[in-house]
Amino acid sequence: MTTDERRTHMWQAIVRRAFQPQYGREQAKWLRCFTQSVLQYVDNPDSQSPRLTPTGWRGRFGNRSLLVCEYLIGPERSQFDLLRPDWRAQYGIDVTAFAPISGADETVDSVAPGDVDCVLRGMLEHPRVHLHVHEDPPDREVRIATGLAMPYLFLFQLCRQLCPRRREGELNRLSGIFTQAWFDRRDPVTPSHLFGLQ
Repeated sequence: MTTDERRTHMWQAIVRRAFQPQYGREQAKWLRCFTQSVLQYVDNPDSQSPRLTPTGWRGRFGNRSLLVCEYLIGPERSQFDLLRPDWRAQYGIDVTAFAPISGADETVDSVAPGDVDCVLRGMLEHPRVHLHVHEDPPDREVRIATGLAMPYLFLFQLCRQLCPRRREGELNRLSGIFTQAWFDRRDPVTPSHLFGLQ
């Protein structure tokens, strides 16, 4: 297995076990834990608890002075409205639109030094395809992933971008979850564990 193949399998295992809650109660639990983490993780938080509507889960979170996200996560479309005082953008994920199927194989032969760090940084800190909020520091350090097709992973990634000074500690905490032993078992990660609420 090449390094790129191994890291791709690691990415798939993490997403499937931590960022794809099943519809209904599991989604509600994931979003509740997410909302609690916003209040603990983000400075100057703006948060509205998610509620189930006929079109899906609606909620709001963000940093009032930097960026606020209003979201709708539905069975066929997820939408994220990103708001700044003088700026608005929309990020949509349509599951009915064609997209290449990601590989089914998520087995990992072994976790080499740097693998987990590389995967988590590419997933959360510095995604390959991203949008900057603003050109000037420190806002330039905010990178909104534009290549993510999983709505719960997008919420997590965006939230972690809203507090750059805490990002390194968060990556270290997550590295403690996704270890070689975890990849051997690939047990589902509970939302409370994922968000450090235990």
